[in-house]
Amino acid sequence: MTIQLDSDFAAVTPEVFTGFMRPEPGGYVMRVNEVEEKTSSKGNPMIVFSLDISEGKCKNAFEKYPLKYYQVCTGEQTGRLKGLLQMFKECNPANALNGLVSASGQLNAQALKGKIIGANLREEEYISKDGEIKTALKADHFCTVADVRAGKIQVLSRKPLAPKNGVYVPQSAQDKRASGIAGFGVPPLPEDSLPF
Repeated sequence: MTIQLDSDFAAVTPEVFTGFMRPEPGGYVMRVNEVEEKTSSKGNPMIVFSLDISEGKCKNAFEKYPLKYYQVCTGEQTGRLKGLLQMFKECNPANALNGLVSASGQLNAQALKGKIIGANLREEEYISKDGEIKTALKADHFCTVADVRAGKIQVLSRKPLAPKNGVYVPQSAQDKRASGIAGFGVPPLPEDSLPF
């Protein structure tokens, strides 16, 4: 059996896997590739940014799997949103964000697509589908592009998992063994309370 290829197969640029270079935690110049307007789980308007590294040796590291950043736009998060928008204004040419917020208070989130911003990426622990503790890079906070380029961004320590509702969450394989029933959130019993 043979397979008929597309007629322009000879002209197609080959894609060869060269290995994924996972960026190290720290400061990066990020580019907004997509902006989605959604509703948060609590019913508030929210912006979801799809980010990628814009320059340097890890440029386009998140091209296939963008780094997501979620920003609620109302209530207690209004100050954080305003700070984020101010940072975008500082990182982009003076007129690049004209009309971002209208006089009537309407936010044109799509105006942020293609814009750059500095970000401090931090490793955060999570529990994978197979119950293992792994890490992912997340945007901890945003900063100026000038500070990133000048190397002024301090690398943040790994953010460990936190207990949920007072239930022990294993922090390492050794802690998993000590927890007795790993993966089920059962707290370990103190040694002096064991019945034998």
